[in-house]
Amino acid sequence: MPVMNAGTVGDLPVELSSFIGRRRDVEQVKGCLSSARLVTLTGVGGAGKTRLAVRVATELRRAFPDGAWFVDLTQLQEPGPGTSETQTAETLACLMAATVGARGQEREPLRLLVEHLADRSALLVLDNCEHVIAASAALAEVLLGNCLNLRVLATSREPLAIPVETIYGVRPMLVPDPRQRLSLADTAGFESVALFLARGQATVQSFELTADNQSAVVGICHRLEGLALAIELAAPRLRILTAQQILDRLDHRFAILTRGSRTAPERQQTLLACVSWSFDLCSEPERLLWARLSVFAGGFGLDAVEGICTDETLPAENLLELLAGLADKSVLFRDGDYEGAPRYRMLMTIGQFGLLALRESGEEPTLRNRHAQWYLRQAEHAEREWFGPEQIEWCRRMQFEHANLRAAFDFLLTDSPHRHQGVRLAASLWFYWLVFGLVPEGRDWLRRATEITIESTRDQAKALWAHGHLASVQGDLDAATRLLEQAQELAHALGDELNEARAVKRLGAVAMHRGDLNEAETLLVDALARLEVFDETKAGLVHAQVALALTRFLQGDLIGAVELGHRIRSLCLTRGERYLLAHALNVLARAEFALGELGSAAEHAREAVGVRRTLPDSMTLMFSLDLLSWITAAAGDYERSAILAGAAGHIWQTFGPSIRKWRFHAEPREEWETRTRHALGDTIYEAAVQRGSQFSVDDMIAYAVGEKTTSMSAASTTTDTTYASLTRRETEIADLLAQSMSNKEIAARLFISKRTAEGHVERILKKLGFTSRVQVVTWLHERMQDSVDRAF
Repeated sequence: MPVMNAGTVGDLPVELSSFIGRRRDVEQVKGCLSSARLVTLTGVGGAGKTRLAVRVATELRRAFPDGAWFVDLTQLQEPGPGTSETQTAETLACLMAATVGARGQEREPLRLLVEHLADRSALLVLDNCEHVIAASAALAEVLLGNCLNLRVLATSREPLAIPVETIYGVRPMLVPDPRQRLSLADTAGFESVALFLARGQATVQSFELTADNQSAVVGICHRLEGLALAIELAAPRLRILTAQQILDRLDHRFAILTRGSRTAPERQQTLLACVSWSFDLCSEPERLLWARLSVFAGGFGLDAVEGICTDETLPAENLLELLAGLADKSVLFRDGDYEGAPRYRMLMTIGQFGLLALRESGEEPTLRNRHAQWYLRQAEHAEREWFGPEQIEWCRRMQFEHANLRAAFDFLLTDSPHRHQGVRLAASLWFYWLVFGLVPEGRDWLRRATEITIESTRDQAKALWAHGHLASVQGDLDAATRLLEQAQELAHALGDELNEARAVKRLGAVAMHRGDLNEAETLLVDALARLEVFDETKAGLVHAQVALALTRFLQGDLIGAVELGHRIRSLCLTRGERYLLAHALNVLARAEFALGELGSAAEHAREAVGVRRTLPDSMTLMFSLDLLSWITAAAGDYERSAILAGAAGHIWQTFGPSIRKWRFHAEPREEWETRTRHALGDTIYEAAVQRGSQFSVDDMIAYAVGEKTTSMSAASTTTDTTYASLTRRETEIADLLAQSMSNKEIAARLFISKRTAEGHVERILKKLGFTSRVQVVTWLHERMQDSVDRAF
C-alpha cells in the first residue's frame, strides 16, 4: 500500500525522491482537469506517467475536500482466458472501494462505490490501466455518470476511449542535442540531464557535471531519448562505472539498465521488464508488426511499412488497424508529416526490444533485405527524377530517410550476396551528398563500397566516378584525378560509354581547378559530345556545360561564358531544375561583373541566392553571397559588402581549409576583402563582418535579396529604448567603445579603475542585448548613420 500523506484527506503516495522537471506538463494537466472530468495520461512505458499523475494530484488535493485517492491497478492480474469483463470490473471496483474507504457487506462493490462517491468532491487517480483497459473504461464511465463532483486522472499506455476522455500524451524528457556546444549551466537546465545528475548524486555524492563528463552525460540522455525510467536505471551505475563507460555500453541497454528500486513494481525494476510489459499487452499481429518495424532507423512512412512489413502473414489490409493499435499503446508515435502524409517513429529502446523479438522469430535477415531493397529503389528513383520538377521533393525525401539509407547501406555491405547493391546505393546518391553538404560522408560510403566490392562492373565504374566527383568538390584534386582515371579506364574496358563520359567530364572540371584551362576545355568539349548521345536526365550534360562556362570565363572569353550561362539558365528553368541553375547563375553573374554590367550581375547573383530558399546547397549560397559582396563593393556600398562577406565567411568556415584550394574563387575573395577593409577601416569592417556572421540562413538570404531580416526588425524596434536605458556614464563609455578603446584605455581616459570599466562594459552589453564589444561598435555606427540620414 502507498504511504499516506499525513494531515490530508485521501491516499496519495509520498514522493521518496525529488520530482525533476515536467513543470509545463504539470500545469497543462492541471488545466485539463479544470475543464475535463477524465484526463488520461498516455505514453510509452517508463516515460514518467505515474510520477506526473502523483505530482498533479498532490498539487490539486486541496481543491478536493473529500480527498485525492491513488489506485494502483498493478495489484490486479491481467484477466485470464476464462475471465469475463464483468468479473474484472467487479474486482476493480472492490480495489477502488477499499482504497477510498467505501465499506458495506450487503451491496455489490460497484453500487457501493457509486453511493460512496455520489456526493463527494474527490479526485481518483487510476494508475496503470492498460492491462485492464476495458474494465477501467467501463468503471470510469459509470462513476463519472453518477458522481457529478468526481474527477478521474488515469495513466495508461493506451487511452480508455470513452466519450468524456481528454488524452494528454506524456513524451520523454527534453534532451540536449549532442551536436550543439552548450555551457554546463545550459546543459544542466535540460530536465533529462537534471534527472541523471540528481539520481547520480544520490548514488555518488561527489558526482557533478564537468567539462570532462559533459559530452558523456549528454550522450547518455540522448541515447536513452529522455526516457525517465531508463535514466533512473542508468544513473545508479555510476557507483561502478564512469559516465563514458555507461554510454559505451548502451548498445546493450537491456543488460546494463537493471537493478531498479526493490520496492518498485516488478515491471519497473529493469528496462527489459518495462518494455516486456507493453509487448505482452499487444495482440499477436501487433507483436509481429512491432518486431518488423524494428528494421527501420529513425522515422518511416506508411508506404515504406506497406512495402517492407506486409506479406501473407501480415496482410496489407490489416495494417492500418495494427498501426493504430500500436500507436494507442504508445509503442509508436506520429513524428510529423512529409508532403501531407504522416511519418511514424519508435523510441530506440522500443525498437531494440522489437529487434530481439525479430531475431528470435528468425525473420531478421528477410526483413533487413526487404528494407534495403526498398530504400535502394527509392534512391535510384530519386536519381532518375533528379534533373526535373521533382528535384526538391526527392532531395527532401532522401533527407528524411537518411538514417534508413544508412541502415540499408550497412546491411548491403555486410551481406555478401548483396554487396554489389551497396555500391549501387552509394553511387546513386551522388546528388544528395552534393546538395546537402555531406561530401565527407558520401566519400566514406563510396570508399567502403569500392574497397569491399572489387568486381569490374558498371556499378563499380559509376561509384569510382561519383567518388572522384566528391573528392574534386573537396579540393582533393590528386585523389580525384586517380579515382576518375580508374573510372574512365574501367568504363572503357566494359564498353560503358555513359560512365566513361562522366569520368571525362569531371576530369575536365579537375583540370579547370588546377588552372590547366586548355586541357579543361578539350576534355569538357569531348564529354559534351559523348553525353549528347545519351538520353539520360540531362544532369550530366548540364554539369559539363556549367564547367565549360566557368572555364571560358577563366580563359577571358566573357561573352562566351555569358551566352552559355543564359542557355543553361533557360534549360534549367524549363525543366524545373534548381541545383545546377544556381551554379549557372553564379557563373553568369561572374562574367557580367567582369564585363562591368553590375546591375545584371547583381540581379543574377540575387536570383542564385533565392534558389537556396528551396534547396539546401550551402556551397552555392556561399559563392552567391561572395559575388554580391564584390558587386556591392564595386558599386561603393562597402559596409553592406562587408556584411555580405561576413555571412559568406561563416559558411566558408564550415567547409574547412580544403575550400581554399578553389583558387578561382578564393583569390578574388581575398582581393575584395582587402579593398573593402581599406575603404572602411579595420574597426568598422570587423564590426560589419561580425554582424553578417551572426545571420541565420534565412536572414542571410533576406538581407542579400534586399528584404528586411528578422534581426534587423528586432533591432529597429529596440534601438531608441535600449540607448535611452544607458546611464550618463554608460553612454560615455559606449562612445569610447565605438572608438575601439580597450577597458584599460577607457579606465585611463576616465580616471577609473580597470575593474570599474569592465563592470560598466558588462552592464552596457547586458542592457543592449549584445554579447561582444564588436556588436556595440556596429550598432553605434549604424545609429550615428541613421542620425545623419534623418538630418538630410
